[in-house]
Amino acid sequence: SGGEPSLREDLADICSVFQRRCHVGSIHLPSNGQDPERIRSLCLEILRRLPGVRLTLSLSLDGREAVHDRIKASAGSFRRAVQTARSLAPLRREFPRLRLYVITVVSRENQQEVLPLAAWLEESLDLDGHGPSPLRGRPRDPSLAAPTAAEWHGLAAALLPFHRRWLRRGGRSR
Repeated sequence: SGGEPSLREDLADICSVFQRRCHVGSIHLPSNGQDPERIRSLCLEILRRLPGVRLTLSLSLDGREAVHDRIKASAGSFRRAVQTARSLAPLRREFPRLRLYVITVVSRENQQEVLPLAAWLEESLDLDGHGPSPLRGRPRDPSLAAPTAAEWHGLAAALLPFHRRWLRRGGRSR
């Protein structure tokens, strides 16, 4: 991974320069969601400074609370990410160009958790979608492995009803 973008004090400045020089209409920031106040503040600053840009924030959740905290090796990590999502969701009324997603890296360690997580997200958070993707590359922990092609195919098929519901709602849950 490339690190946590919200740690940069100059993130809003970087986004502004990038938009001005490259004329982008959309900025996508992945985040671990561990500093809800900082992330909310940064999103507000970017949205106010760049009125023509759609901002997408994707929060990383690799399972429900126990699984996520174990994978991230950080007690309370799940709760902080959820708090971040809940603090940002109401901003979409003022800034309809703010999109809020959850991304899940799927490994053999958490693949059984993805469907229960998808159901929990749909019921519990006001999101625009959920994007599971298989583990890629060579993780530092050799015990981690991506799902097999057959496992991924089965999981993707089981997730289709969730994705169809996201699309019918225009991306919004609830």
